[in-house]
Amino acid sequence: MNKIKMNVVLISIILVTITISAASSPDTGGRESYGGRDDCRPKATGASVAVVTDDLGATGFASLIRSESLDSRAVRDLESVKPGEIALIDQKWHQKQDKGRVDGLVRDFIGKGGAILAIGDPGIFSKNGSLAFSAFSDDADVYGAYFDFAENRYACLSVDCGDAAESLDEACFRATDAARASKGAVLASGSGISWGQEYQSTLIRHYSGYGWLNVMTMYTVVEESNARYNYYQTHYRLQSVPESGARTADMYISSQHNQNNMALVDYSPTTSSGSSTVGVSVGASVATGGTGSISLTGSWQYSVSDVMVIDQSNFGTNSFSTWHNVDETKSVGSATYVIEPGKVTKVDCQSGARDGAYRCYENYSIQFQKNGAMKKYSERLNVTIIGLPCEITYDTNGADEYFGPEGAIYPIGSFSPAYSATYSRGTTVAHSNHNYWKTGSVFAGYSTDPNATAAQYAPYSTFVATCDMTLYMVWI
Repeated sequence: MNKIKMNVVLISIILVTITISAASSPDTGGRESYGGRDDCRPKATGASVAVVTDDLGATGFASLIRSESLDSRAVRDLESVKPGEIALIDQKWHQKQDKGRVDGLVRDFIGKGGAILAIGDPGIFSKNGSLAFSAFSDDADVYGAYFDFAENRYACLSVDCGDAAESLDEACFRATDAARASKGAVLASGSGISWGQEYQSTLIRHYSGYGWLNVMTMYTVVEESNARYNYYQTHYRLQSVPESGARTADMYISSQHNQNNMALVDYSPTTSSGSSTVGVSVGASVATGGTGSISLTGSWQYSVSDVMVIDQSNFGTNSFSTWHNVDETKSVGSATYVIEPGKVTKVDCQSGARDGAYRCYENYSIQFQKNGAMKKYSERLNVTIIGLPCEITYDTNGADEYFGPEGAIYPIGSFSPAYSATYSRGTTVAHSNHNYWKTGSVFAGYSTDPNATAAQYAPYSTFVATCDMTLYMVWI
């Protein structure tokens, strides 16, 4: 696949060596350490880690730590993490913070090439509306994402090696070089019409006695010049690694679109058998302005020796589904094997209340054969990509109260005076007061001028997001 320069973020999960106290332990997401094995990659070395926690003298991560060559320290806030360090978030710290403030800190830290880590719960990333990419499994030991400087892409990561400590060490191995590279790095934006910004979803999952289900799927996105449609190319990569005594029998990939403004416009391969390789070519015709257009195509190939490809996709329901029936009696059944189908999805940026984001459940399954019996394992990644994002920052501009869930009222001092949301360019955005109030004043709308006495945008009006901007609440 072509390597395309882009603006990217780096987030990762890591192992640390910390002196602990038995009196208290931060929340690691409720995950359990299951006992030691060396199933994952070699141990990472040389990384510097900052544990973000309220309790500087005690951490509960020690039982998960296997790597002994990582420099580490504890800090009270994400702002204290130095360039080149990997930030490991204590869930108890996260739960005590104002969400708007933490979302902004995470976005800014990542935007500078920083690495942020979480254990057992990806919420610090997946529930952060200002991040442009999220791709996580339903249940894993560790979560994260990192910016691969060598390949110039975003990457989200879910790891479960069957042992929490080994999962952390695997993630650490993947993140260490990226963390070093991020120190002092300047991230570059892509330009021109091409299969532009690139993203990677990674899943590492071990099933004891059977093998590994590994995912490394690539996404790229391009928008039409009028910002009406976004096109997302998906290059799936599902790897089966059977253990001794087990064999790969079947591999499945399917996608479930999560909104009605998404359309499957191309996919490959279709049904085939008896071939040694299969070619994949997927693309779209993208408007470039006026009546012009350009055809964009991604092409690659992969081995299908002793494998039957069975196409189960349906344009009528916008569903992509492929089944690779592996002959487990041949060498392909006992060896590491990767399938790489592809698709293109078209997303309407201005269809009703929808935006131009890619929101999809990607389903991956492998059926192993062992001792004459079949055992099927399935995983799901919940993927959101805010293609070609623009950031809208809302400044409360003097508000003094916030109406929270179930009618609770909070003083504005408890919350950030500004918060942001990320939209795909071309998205129709609706304005409200977002539950902020100012004593003795009436909310009139928004303006790009912090001193405005009249609103440019009335409450609940809409506009099309085309660039980063700050909107100030107007109180009269």
